[in-house]
Amino acid sequence: MAIVESVSVEKKAAIEIFYDKVREQIRSENELYNQRIIWLITMQAFLFATLGLILQAKYSTSPGLRDAIFYVSFILIPLTGVYVGLACYRMLGQARDNLDALGKLWDMKSVDLADAKEISFYPHPKGLNEPIRKRDLSPVRAAYIPLIFVFVWPIFFIFLILA
Repeated sequence: MAIVESVSVEKKAAIEIFYDKVREQIRSENELYNQRIIWLITMQAFLFATLGLILQAKYSTSPGLRDAIFYVSFILIPLTGVYVGLACYRMLGQARDNLDALGKLWDMKSVDLADAKEISFYPHPKGLNEPIRKRDLSPVRAAYIPLIFVFVWPIFFIFLILA
């Protein structure tokens, strides 16, 4: 009887160690995901502010801003905004893929470590009550923030050209 209990204790310890490692990796990915969104919004705000200052200087009474510098920066700033949005969208996609892979790893390996009854005491490391589901196509997701900027910059650029 003592042998069965020690195996169960060893299994429980193995599950806890594995769970803690997977959960810590997911926590780290979530933090990186949040940092990337903050970086994106900060960079986009910086670009919009820069463009606003250039437009203010161009249309103010103060002389000194050459037309060539204005038009080059007028093109480069929106292009930079689009590039930053696309780069961030790709980084967020890779982070989502990593999170999905960690969830799948838990789903596959936890079954090898113990039976469903023992595993049921642990919430899913991704915070779900069930194994990984397909991503929903909800229109309101943090992952779509970079795409919003990718589409706003060309619209803003066209608006300024027509104005």
